[in-house]
Amino acid sequence: MIGAGIAGLTAAYSLAENTPDCKNKIHVYEKESLPCMFSSSRNAAIFRTYESDPTLSILVKNSYRQLLKIEKTSGQLMDRRGLLIDPLELDYYEDSFINQYPDLSEIKSNLKQMNFNDGYFFNGIMVKENGVIDIHAYQNFLLKYLSKRGIVFHYNTCIDDIEIQSDKIIRIHDANGFGINLSENDMVVNAAGSWAMDLISKARVKTPPVMTFKRHLFFLRSKTEHQFSNINLPVLWDEKRDVYIRYESNGFLATHCDQRETFAGDYSSDEKEVDRFLKSILSVFPFLKDHHISRYWACLRTFSLDQIPVVGFDPFIKNLFWVAGLGGRGMTISPGLIPEIQKLTLTQGLNHVKQPNPYSPIRFY
Repeated sequence: MIGAGIAGLTAAYSLAENTPDCKNKIHVYEKESLPCMFSSSRNAAIFRTYESDPTLSILVKNSYRQLLKIEKTSGQLMDRRGLLIDPLELDYYEDSFINQYPDLSEIKSNLKQMNFNDGYFFNGIMVKENGVIDIHAYQNFLLKYLSKRGIVFHYNTCIDDIEIQSDKIIRIHDANGFGINLSENDMVVNAAGSWAMDLISKARVKTPPVMTFKRHLFFLRSKTEHQFSNINLPVLWDEKRDVYIRYESNGFLATHCDQRETFAGDYSSDEKEVDRFLKSILSVFPFLKDHHISRYWACLRTFSLDQIPVVGFDPFIKNLFWVAGLGGRGMTISPGLIPEIQKLTLTQGLNHVKQPNPYSPIRFY
């Protein structure tokens, strides 16, 4: 396993659940001293079951089902404050999904108007059971489970090159040039986040188009005591103008959903985005005029060309399995990817048939 972000931990959990005796059989290599140091810890962690894209719509709803299953043993992992979203189009797959799983009727959306001071109101679709993932609680659950199953973590180990022979990876190399040999039945999982495509392209082989984009998040605090101090507001998301806010700690986490292509590991923030953010956020939420920016930072989001995750065996390298391109939705879709990873690795294995699934890398060729 290359990478210990949310993609890598999800993949390790999936494989561990599928393997009766996995002690010392799954090794996770992470370039940092701790897991989830980069994108997995810098995002807003919003959990939403609303999607207009059919593939993502089904995935996020299955993700909610999987999260409920996990919470039975882990305890609560999500703050279900609700999501009030003004969408460009309705989620046409909501009704069919709820008809199939009537026990999940709580994710049924309803029209709602929320009124604020100064005559401002927000119209949208309310999904009560959506909210915010507790990143640390979810991460700790995964790590505790993996540790109990005997998964081996190698921190401060940057895998930056692979060696291929006869369409299989036979060796991986760390940044110091140390080589790790693979056996005939070993599988490599590429969960390297924004480095995922760079890692494979260095070996001069075809790679799925997974690109890295930068987005800025801002934390706003009120200059005075304001009317929201005792209200548990839902996440407010205007998709028409691509702006959302999330109330927390007497302030708001917010973004104008900027997106600029960049390179792996580029977390530098851009001062030019501050004015753009303020202009966008106040045009949608004018009641924030009495707030100031307390701090801001950049997070990375990796997308494939069609913005669908890349999960499955590589069509050209037989023992390479992709878990990449989660596109800023890592915390939302990772639970739903657990059964998908299990299904693909269990039924196909290293002698996989190059049969497309909705997330398969082969769809690009």
